[in-house]
Amino acid sequence: MLVSSPTVRFQFPPSVAIAALVLLAGSALIAIQPAHAQTTTSCADGGAVANAANNPGLVSDCETLLAARDTLAGTATLNWSASHPVRQWEGITIGGSPLRVTELDLVNKGLSGEIPSEFGKLGEMELLDLSQNPLTGPIPTELGSLANMTLLSLSGNQLTGGIPVELGNLSKLVWLDFSWNQLTGEIPAELGDLSNLDVLLLAGNQLTGTIPTDLGNLSKLEWLDFYGNQLTGEIPAELGDLPNLDVLLLAWNQLTGTIPTELGNLSNLRGLSLHGNQLAGGIPTELGDLAKLASLNLSDNQLTGVIPVELGNLSNLDTLALHNNQLTGGIPKVLGDLFKLKSLSLDTNQLTGGVPVELGNLFNLEQLTLHNNQLMGGIPVELGNLSNLESLGLSGNQLTGCIPEGLRDVADHDLDELVLPHCDVLLSGLAISPGKLAPSFDPHRSAYSASVGLSPVKVTVAATNDHNATIQFFDENDLVLADGDSTVEGFQVEFGSGSPAIKIRLVSDDGQATHTYTVTDLGNRYDANERRDPKG
Repeated sequence: MLVSSPTVRFQFPPSVAIAALVLLAGSALIAIQPAHAQTTTSCADGGAVANAANNPGLVSDCETLLAARDTLAGTATLNWSASHPVRQWEGITIGGSPLRVTELDLVNKGLSGEIPSEFGKLGEMELLDLSQNPLTGPIPTELGSLANMTLLSLSGNQLTGGIPVELGNLSKLVWLDFSWNQLTGEIPAELGDLSNLDVLLLAGNQLTGTIPTDLGNLSKLEWLDFYGNQLTGEIPAELGDLPNLDVLLLAWNQLTGTIPTELGNLSNLRGLSLHGNQLAGGIPTELGDLAKLASLNLSDNQLTGVIPVELGNLSNLDTLALHNNQLTGGIPKVLGDLFKLKSLSLDTNQLTGGVPVELGNLFNLEQLTLHNNQLMGGIPVELGNLSNLESLGLSGNQLTGCIPEGLRDVADHDLDELVLPHCDVLLSGLAISPGKLAPSFDPHRSAYSASVGLSPVKVTVAATNDHNATIQFFDENDLVLADGDSTVEGFQVEFGSGSPAIKIRLVSDDGQATHTYTVTDLGNRYDANERRDPKG
């Protein structure tokens, strides 16, 4: 007889059954996993951090960077891996005891992602430089937690949003550069708490609002650059309290009001650029106290009044730009004492008077632009001594006379618009018969004399340097032009007829040369006094 065994049945609770199925499924996946697949390793056991037990902070930094790697890199690549020592990671510097990540320097690496907020966990970070990448997104507020940070540079990216107020907590920060991004909003007043800051660069953004007066507390600041934003309001007088300031760049904003006289207290200032704003009023005389100033640019504003003579005290100045304002009065002669000056632009104002001959002393001058004013009189021949001049603008004035010879060699000029002759006549051999002026014509000689009778005269001129001369005789009433061969026969010189003298003017046919002679009766002698005719 066959005896059948009893059937034994077990019934698991549903939760236990599901767990068993999951376990079995996991075992099956492990069983079919390819042999070459790798399991994830941590910074502590994957070779990234040697002696991990003694450097837990570095392990933490390593894992923070790995978690942030892809967010930061975007379409770029970084060689950060748990299987490679952190020391060999691109852009990473470690130091201290125990070891920590102290620097992250990834300048111009093509990073196209965003700045990870996880960077706020890198507690011993001293330098973060991500400049010259196409990074987007905002500046994380978490960066304000990096209490040991001394340099923070994010310039040349495409960052948007505002500047976090939390950055005012970085008390050790020396260098802050967010320039050339697309940042908006106002400049946080909290940046005035960065008592160790040497450099503050925010140029080339879209920042609005006013310049915080709190920045006057940055006693160590050497460089302040807010160029090319949309800042409004007045320039804070408190900026005059920055004793170590070397460069102040506030150009191309929408600043209004006057230039604070307090800026004259910046005794270490070498560069001052306020151009391209809406500043009004006069140029403070106190700016003449800035003995170290090398560059002063106040152009493209609405400044009025005269150019202060005190600017002549700026003996180290090599650039002075005051163009496109509403300045009046004359050009101060003392500007001729600025022997280091290489560029002087005073054009497009309402300046009057003559061009000072003292400007001819500026032997280092490379650019001189005075056009579009109301200057009158002749062009000083002394300007022809400016052998280093490369650019010259004199048009749009009321200048008369002739163009000094030395200015013809200036490469970039607007002299043709003046419609004035050149001063050097390049003619020789002026003769009067039956007497003769002795010696022959010399352009450097101012007087000639010769004994002649009171008879009709023949005047001849020998031209040199391809100039063909035309001779003009004129007294108080009459003007007689010479014949085409540059001679006139039978011209009667009659003294004692109400005219104490006659004039002979020599003009080259191309209009490039003019001289005038006054011939006077000295009792049976003619005296011909040559002079350069200021009116052509």
